[in-house]
Amino acid sequence: MGRKERRAMERKQRKEEIRMTPQRIRELKENAAKEACKRVEEMQKERSQETTRMALDMLILFGMRYHRKKDHYGRKRLEDYYDGCMEMLEEFERGDLTLQQIRNELVEETGIQLSEV
Repeated sequence: MGRKERRAMERKQRKEEIRMTPQRIRELKENAAKEACKRVEEMQKERSQETTRMALDMLILFGMRYHRKKDHYGRKRLEDYYDGCMEMLEEFERGDLTLQQIRNELVEETGIQLSEV
């Protein structure tokens, strides 16, 4: 095969690669749709994680503010409260502690059920 034939074949091959056939258009649309779905799922996951972090921050800050205003907790006690919350969160994430265990503990020790509060 000479240079002329090889170049003609290369041109033909490049032309085939960029030609927009119905099949190629369909594939491009499918790929674009898959990428869009993937990105939306990632955004939802990020939003969910952000919402979870915000809810956790709110609960801890509400507790800290309550103890500061009502019980006049200072820096040391508030830091202890925060550290305790973080320790429980780590236990929960490891699977060493469940919400049901915490509820049962509260009921046994204080008689308080969260549903009644």
